[in-house]
Amino acid sequence: MQPPPEAPLPWLYAPQKLPDSGPHAETVSIIMRTKDRALLLPRALQSVLAQTFTDWRLYLVNDGGDVATLEKGLASFRDAFTNRLSLIHHAASLGMEAASNAGLSAASGRFFAIHDDDDRWDATFLSRTVAFLDAPENASYIGVATGCDVVQERIEDGRIKTVAQFPWVYFRPPITYGAMLERNQMPPITLLLRHALLARIGGYNEALPVLGDWEFILRALTIGDIGALEERLAFYHHRLTADAPIYANSVTGGLNIHGEMRARLGNHIIRSALQQQPALLGVLWPVLQALETQGGGSHTLLQRLDAIEADIHAIREATEPQRRIFNFLRRLLRHRPHSARRQ
Repeated sequence: MQPPPEAPLPWLYAPQKLPDSGPHAETVSIIMRTKDRALLLPRALQSVLAQTFTDWRLYLVNDGGDVATLEKGLASFRDAFTNRLSLIHHAASLGMEAASNAGLSAASGRFFAIHDDDDRWDATFLSRTVAFLDAPENASYIGVATGCDVVQERIEDGRIKTVAQFPWVYFRPPITYGAMLERNQMPPITLLLRHALLARIGGYNEALPVLGDWEFILRALTIGDIGALEERLAFYHHRLTADAPIYANSVTGGLNIHGEMRARLGNHIIRSALQQQPALLGVLWPVLQALETQGGGSHTLLQRLDAIEADIHAIREATEPQRRIFNFLRRLLRHRPHSARRQ
């Protein structure tokens, strides 16, 4: 008996052109979150000012940091920014995702980017990404990501010292939902997104202390595809050690909370699917166990999936939702990054 033709799951949507949300005061709204990082912030500000594409506005969100210290640090940049800087102060820290939403609420560009205060762009980042999204053939993309370099650094005696620089190996175009479920391929510094996306999926999840950017992109990918430029046009900075905790990365200084939140977020995604289709538990259980252990590689997992489906067809109990989940899991396994496969 031949399996039925592949059909999309009800909660996945075909790529579509997002409506323009105009009018727009600028083409690109840049959201930068900061808190008491006087040593790192100037580098990020210089990254924005160095862009060859100039129709942008920076929304700098001071998330509970000392106002006087920030204003002193901004003084030498005011003339360069002219009227392209908006400063938003929080009296107390509300967290990374709330800071992002505060900036996005004030923003009015056709596109937006999250530029963390410790990262950098190549000078052509905005010109290349804006040109990609403005090309008629790319109108259906909700955003675009570029390659990037990881820059490992230390802060010692009040100075930044670069230790190593190498390509971010997890970025493997084309960008698939299955690969993104396994891990976040795209640090925020690599992304330019359409502002109209926010009207469809909302802002960042303020309940998440970390991994908010990953959860946001998973929601975004249910609306449409993200294009890719393989050139490494961004720099993702990681601190190995620092004189002060304020300079630590969440990815290096908060490994325990990342692991906990990744587990909780994964549980939430599976729970949501099972609440809609409780019968899927029997299908998902063996596949998710195999994915967790990585045993046998994707080829073996596909064989197990075929055997489970054959058993269900044999007893004539397969339903249309079950057929759809089989097809989705096949696509997920076939598009897993090569680094995650053990052949």
